[in-house]
Amino acid sequence: MYNYPKNIKAYQPVCLCGQGAYGSVYLVCDAVGTFYALKIVRKTSGNWEREFGGLKHYKNQVPEHPNLIKIFHIEDCGDFFYYTMEAADNWGETNNYTPATLANLIKMQGSLSPDTIRTIFDGLLDGLEHLHNADVIHRDIKPDNIIFVDGVAKLSDIGLLDTTTHTLSLVGTQDFVPPEYLLGDAKNPTPEIDLYALGKTLYCAFSGNDANQFPLITPDILKNTEYRTFNKLIRLACASDRAFRLKSIDEFRNALQGNIGWKYELKRFLFNITLRPIFLVFAVICYIFSKKRWKEYTEFVADFVTTAGAVNVDLRSLMSAGE
Repeated sequence: MYNYPKNIKAYQPVCLCGQGAYGSVYLVCDAVGTFYALKIVRKTSGNWEREFGGLKHYKNQVPEHPNLIKIFHIEDCGDFFYYTMEAADNWGETNNYTPATLANLIKMQGSLSPDTIRTIFDGLLDGLEHLHNADVIHRDIKPDNIIFVDGVAKLSDIGLLDTTTHTLSLVGTQDFVPPEYLLGDAKNPTPEIDLYALGKTLYCAFSGNDANQFPLITPDILKNTEYRTFNKLIRLACASDRAFRLKSIDEFRNALQGNIGWKYELKRFLFNITLRPIFLVFAVICYIFSKKRWKEYTEFVADFVTTAGAVNVDLRSLMSAGE
């Protein structure tokens, strides 16, 4: 079935769930009929060693948590390796597997109800906090990578996991990656990148839009007080200026419950009336006194002095003639 490797004997493929350039994910079952998701990673992938190392660290160092996907078996098979994990619930027909993911839930329902959102994201925040406490960042949080197992939301697709001791490589989905990493202005990974991605995921959940439409919200959604709270939260979690973003799981959790806090508004106000003008003046000075601009500036001054001197000579001539 779709090039399922013959040397994987312990699991029989049921269907192909997804396929990329370097790997595939199958729904499989074992000898007693238990279903799993099985991911095959080809070693032609440039990131296969990091994915393999991330899996090993996750399985050995991160304790199990109800909101984190379980990894059961990892095996190296020469030119590829594979691992099995919990399979998402089936939202399709018996013979037509439709994985229960947040992305599929949004496709089916559009904007999710406030109660549903809080239930899902409270659990995800708990799982993410557990992950961060183990000094691990996820790096690819998005609706497609949030699955439901027995109705419980879990962070899945942990192939991009990394410890906070490494320099971040740009491997996440770009619509969920903070702009400073896309621009190359930041390289050292911090847990904040997961909060940014979770904020974009929340945007998709309550707006029904794709992440690339952020921060667009239709007016009818903003008529709801609770959705306005969510909108305020995502603008803090995904602010273009890193200084204004939520910095911790607790801050995100409190904001999700409507406790945004006055300090963010005060910080924004003070920045706009004090620090922003100072930054603008500093930027103008740097621009003027850059090497190229300094040369243009000195040439301008020299021309001005020369012109002023010529005008002064002409005025003296006219005054002498008048006398």
